[in-house]
Amino acid sequence: MVATSDTVPPCPQVVPLEIPNTPTTPKTTAAFALLQSQIMQQDIGALDEASKLRLEKRIQKCVNAVQTCHTKGALQQDYIRVLLKINDESKIRRSTKSNILAKGEGMVISYEHLVAKREALAAKAEAKAAGTGKRGRKRTRPVEVEEDVEPSAKMARTSEARLELRL
Repeated sequence: MVATSDTVPPCPQVVPLEIPNTPTTPKTTAAFALLQSQIMQQDIGALDEASKLRLEKRIQKCVNAVQTCHTKGALQQDYIRVLLKINDESKIRRSTKSNILAKGEGMVISYEHLVAKREALAAKAEAKAAGTGKRGRKRTRPVEVEEDVEPSAKMARTSEARLELRL
């Protein structure tokens, strides 16, 4: 029996090595747990050539997933720090009082004009504070200041009585 090239049976000694598909890098904890269980159950049990390749690829995927997780966490921590810093700056900005130099005037002025406006506002505030008196009705007659006023007779008697009681 002559074998033709079309009907040649494969040689049983030469078995083509299957190259396993590379699994995707897990993005969730459930996918990571599934990959870990595949490594533990399938690959460690049979350590032939194909399972060694599969084991190497899955371990590499685990390493990649862990690195991705750590870098993502580090980036999130940096982003949180930046947001906290921005928030602190905005608190300071909100707590400071803004001085309105001129109402209704939306114009760009030089630093010299800015200083002059601030000085004018400060002088105006001082004049207002100096002119502000007590609230209420103003007196028509000023209060007379009496110097060396002697106490009334009743006051003198009560103070003398107190002195006698103490003795």
